Order: sequence, then structure tokens, then C-alpha cells
Amino acid sequence: MVVLSFQRKILIIKSEIYPIVSKHYPKNTRREVISLYDLITFAILAHLHFNGVYKHAYRVLIEEMKLFPKIRYNKLTERLNRHEKLLLLAQEELFKKHAREYVRILDSKPIQTKELARKNRKDKEGSSEVISEKPAVGFVPSKKFYYGYKLTCYSDGNLLALLSVDPANKHDVSVVREKFWVIVEEFSGCFLFLDKGYVSRGLEEEFLRFGVVYTPVKRGNQISNLEEKKFYKYLSDFRRRIETLFSKFSEFLLRPSRSVSLRGLAVRILGAILAVNLDRLYNFTGGGN
Repeated sequence: MVVLSFQRKILIIKSEIYPIVSKHYPKNTRREVISLYDLITFAILAHLHFNGVYKHAYRVLIEEMKLFPKIRYNKLTERLNRHEKLLLLAQEELFKKHAREYVRILDSKPIQTKELARKNRKDKEGSSEVISEKPAVGFVPSKKFYYGYKLTCYSDGNLLALLSVDPANKHDVSVVREKFWVIVEEFSGCFLFLDKGYVSRGLEEEFLRFGVVYTPVKRGNQISNLEEKKFYKYLSDFRRRIETLFSKFSEFLLRPSRSVSLRGLAVRILGAILAVNLDRLYNFTGGGN
């Protein structure tokens, strides 16, 4: 029964991934032992059921259940890390295909890459198209410092997509300013809901000129009447949906610090986002939608 359940999930995941890979990946490339569709499907299942621990998923899905062609573990992760750009496109296109229109939520999530006490030890190696800067010490509202990155994502309230990965010490408003034209291109004609950390009168006016209704939750002392209070209460409640998705993301990527390279970290982040979205669409883990 367990094997049949996994086989069903593999078919569903491939049905979503196949059109995207076919669109972006050249068909005349050299054939490998394990296909690219299998590779990405394996990664998504690793996040869905093994907390993003590929080694554990490899033992169960490949060595024990034989659901994928046999390949050395090191070769598997090496090949997967080559396709960072493809995974980025996959999560973007999956979001566009299934997302609701007109409303977007923007928020950030801390990604700890090592213990704070070890921050001066060697950082992750290599380069990445998604992560271009070095990690830093950041602060989260729970009064806790951490070392790593800040993940900025957007959502329609049901699905999640990556906007950027930045050093932990970069302010939320600075991230939005840097990604201004990306946001305008992606969210033109949308209401963009954000939390209190994104309050900026200048940004509200700038975005409005380009058809994006930039609407951060106001602080208590900025609300002037009961109608405003009701509106921002609703907005705050709706915005929390992205926090639910972040919670799921954390389940699917339990230990990002295990990644050896920056590209490996980016691949795991993107794999976890794909897992979150496919779980929302097909309820793979039984948590409900």
C-alpha cells in the first residue's frame, strides 16, 4: 500500500513537472541513468516525506522501494544541484498556473545556515543564481538572533513562490526596493498585502503609479477610525495565510544548514517550495487545504 501511494504521488508530480521541464529543457541532451523528471520528483518527495533529508529519501525510495533508477547518492545530488535555474522556473510557473488572481501577500522568513556561535567558521562554497550575497546575522521578532539568510516569498493565500534570498540583516523595505520592477511586472493590477515591517509611504505612492496597490498592515497608532480598524483586522488575518505556508515550508526543509554549497541550499529551498505547493494542490500529506 505504501509503495502504491508513492507511485500515485509520483505520477501526479510528474504530470505537473513534465510540461515545465519540456518547455525549458533541451530535448537533445545526453540521456542519464535517472531522468530529469525522476530527479525533480525524487527531490519533491524527499521534502514531502523526509523533511528535505535527501539521504534518508534515497535509502527508502531508491534502495528499498526501488521507485527510481539506481544511481549513486553523490551523483544524484550533484545532478540535482545543476538544475537550480530549472527549479526556480518550475516553482514560478506552477504558481502562475494555479494561483488566484488580484491578491498577493508578501512576507519574509529566516533561514538559518549555521549556529550563531559558529558564524565565523567556513561559509558554504560555490555560487548560486538565487543566492548572490553572503549570509549575515539577523534578528527575528521572537527576540532571537540567527546567522543566515532572509527568504522573501509571495503568495495568493494558497500557494507560495520565491521572490529573493537575501542576507539576514537586510531590511524588508530594502528588499522590496531592490525588487521594485520585478514586483511591478509580476503584480500589476494586484493588491499586495504585507505586514507592519513593510510600512513605507514612499513605496505606497510609487507602486500605485504602476498599478500595484501596496497595502501593509498599519500599526495601532496609525489607525484613525473603526472602519479602518476592521479593514486592517481582516487584512492582518488574511496575511497570516502566508505564515501557515511558511510553517509547512519549515516542515519540508528541517535542516537547511545541511547543504554544503550555496547552490545546494538554493535547490533545497526551491524543492521545499514546490513541495508546499503540490501538497496544497493535492493534499499529499493529509493536512487538508
